[in-house]
Amino acid sequence: PYTTICTVSVGLLSLSDSSEVLLLSFLPELLPWDNMNIPLLMSSTFIGELIGSVLLTPLADIYGRRPVSLFSSFTILCAGILSSLSPNFPIFLLTRLVVGIGIGALSGPYDLLAELLPPKARGKKLLEVQYYWTLGSLLPILFLTLTKNWRGFTFLCSLPSFITFTTFLVYSCESPEWLLTQRRNEEARTILKWIYKWHGYKGNFEDTLLKPSVSLVSHDSKSDTKCLSNVHRLFERDVLPVTVPLFMVWFCFGFGY
Repeated sequence: PYTTICTVSVGLLSLSDSSEVLLLSFLPELLPWDNMNIPLLMSSTFIGELIGSVLLTPLADIYGRRPVSLFSSFTILCAGILSSLSPNFPIFLLTRLVVGIGIGALSGPYDLLAELLPPKARGKKLLEVQYYWTLGSLLPILFLTLTKNWRGFTFLCSLPSFITFTTFLVYSCESPEWLLTQRRNEEARTILKWIYKWHGYKGNFEDTLLKPSVSLVSHDSKSDTKCLSNVHRLFERDVLPVTVPLFMVWFCFGFGY
């Protein structure tokens, strides 16, 4: 099914994220420069993630899930390769910061996948994506057995991003649900027809399949340009029982990590 292809594509994004982050555990012993600020090196990618999540993630509500996802993947790829070519420590630090900015925007692919999945399969498929992160965390160890040269090691850790970007570019589509919120019904209909044919169904595509989704579009699409102002929804009474535990879980995960 097409949703499986999407799950693999998003999973590969998570894999490249893990590979680029976990290499930080080995770099201090490989880098040749003296007087390096190791704590700053270890936190550079995470600082970039914070910047990317604040600045780039809201753009997925404005310009679409797919463009932001591709930009994120391409940023990780380019910055990862440039890391291996860095002439000095400050430039290396900057490239790792840019890698983190790309990683910070990776919530876009998850939104895209969640909006394509049927409700019954959504939880399972989104959980499957996390296995790719675990697999990606093993890649730096594998690459380290192939080379002890820091440039070669950093370059190898960026290769999963190339596979990820190519796969996502070829197989992903824009979220029909997001297109409907933008009143771009014809584009959403075209994508659903394409998915319909992907599964090998014969016969005419029923336009009535869109009606349940269209009925959900009741807000002004311009509100998406003010998506930052909607953060307060996370703290409203009906959502707060979910927001607080999630914040605690992710804080403890980040602190422990």
